[in-house]
Amino acid sequence: MGDQDRAIEDYYWALELAPNLADAYYNRGLAYHYKGDYKSAIIDYNKAIEFKPDYAKAYNNRGVIYYNKGNLERAITEYNQAIKLKPTYAVAYKNRGLACRDKGEKDKAAADFKKFSN
Repeated sequence: MGDQDRAIEDYYWALELAPNLADAYYNRGLAYHYKGDYKSAIIDYNKAIEFKPDYAKAYNNRGVIYYNKGNLERAITEYNQAIKLKPTYAVAYKNRGLACRDKGEKDKAAADFKKFSN
């Protein structure tokens, strides 16, 4: 419904009841992410990965934050991990392609965009 503050509060209470719930950390991280609170989002994505090490979407979204902050190398590292965990994850290929494009690695970007479009 777009009320990120309410969502954050609800996930806070959900985590009080189930402190190992990776999806609650991930979703609260998304709410922080949408608010532009990247520091809190990364903390929650980290917790989601701690409880669910194969959480490809958390790696991808952490990559998006690093990309938005201009840290292309770290973003690519995160996207690589997301793709390693989920080789069919089209969004991670697109995101890695954008980062490679911004680094001037046009061949790598083109390969990722091709995988994204398939």
